[in-house]
Amino acid sequence: MVYTLVIILILALGLISGYRHGFAIMLVRLVAYAIAWLLTMAFSDKIATWLYSAFTNGSATSTVTVPRVFSGVLFFIMFSIIYAIVRRIGRDINMITRLPIIHQANALLGAVISLVIRYLFIFLVLNVLLLVPTTWTTAQYQNSSLAQTIVKKTPVVSEQLYQQWQDSQTSTND
Repeated sequence: MVYTLVIILILALGLISGYRHGFAIMLVRLVAYAIAWLLTMAFSDKIATWLYSAFTNGSATSTVTVPRVFSGVLFFIMFSIIYAIVRRIGRDINMITRLPIIHQANALLGAVISLVIRYLFIFLVLNVLLLVPTTWTTAQYQNSSLAQTIVKKTPVVSEQLYQQWQDSQTSTND
């Protein structure tokens, strides 16, 4: 129930934020999200393997869950840093959207784009939370049909993320 309320709140705030900021800014954020996703997918596995072996002195004697959790947390950190950098670069694009005719369409399209960004963010956070199976997170996930739908019904992104974490687990156990 807690997850459902938080998800609905985040999505509602995303709509409001997107409407306020407009399409141009939200498009820049979506592009930043895509760039961050691609770069993180390309490099997080290599960095996770390197960091994991550095912290374990090259031995892989720990349980299977540690590499997944480590990889998931590193993925989230890398993604957040890259997203912030790319978003900062694209900030100065908003000049033309101040025109009265363009402003309303810009606001409505911005709300839609913001909703997509928030949805993908929620998806990523839920997947990282599922890597750390505490009693509370598992219970909240199981009690939230909305959270389960987001994780299970986002097929392309879900499969890529799962495959990335599976590959990192396999490479750290070899």
